[in-house]
Amino acid sequence: MPRYWLTPIVSGTPVTLGGERILCSSELAVAELQRLLKLAGGRLVPFKAHLLAAGDEAEATCGTDRLPFDLATPVDIVFDGERLSLSHCGQTMLDKLSGLRNADEAFAAAETYAASGTHPEAASWIAAIRRWCSAGWNVILLREEP
Repeated sequence: MPRYWLTPIVSGTPVTLGGERILCSSELAVAELQRLLKLAGGRLVPFKAHLLAAGDEAEATCGTDRLPFDLATPVDIVFDGERLSLSHCGQTMLDKLSGLRNADEAFAAAETYAASGTHPEAASWIAAIRRWCSAGWNVILLREEP
């Protein structure tokens, strides 16, 4: 079963995934989070984590077979071209992120609704998204395959 990680992008140059990632507990809760964010005017589409990192020359276009970093370790993941390079697919996905930055009032309403819904953990996830966005960061939902 895949694991989903709500992840702040704390820098665009070099692309840096913040260490404050949140493991989302269930696919149903993730679906509820996506629904609430859509109502708030944003989108959060899962992206396969292994497609972010560039592999060898033949795989550089669209990621690697294995994830070269551990999402569960709470440290920043930096795609600086030295230890990790961003794949072309990863760069394209990041370029197309529909920022969640300008919907604070809608996020507040979604957070309140989520707290009383069937997946109340989504409220804390939305609170984290609001905090990250207020810091000027973007947010991505990474899907980690077993």
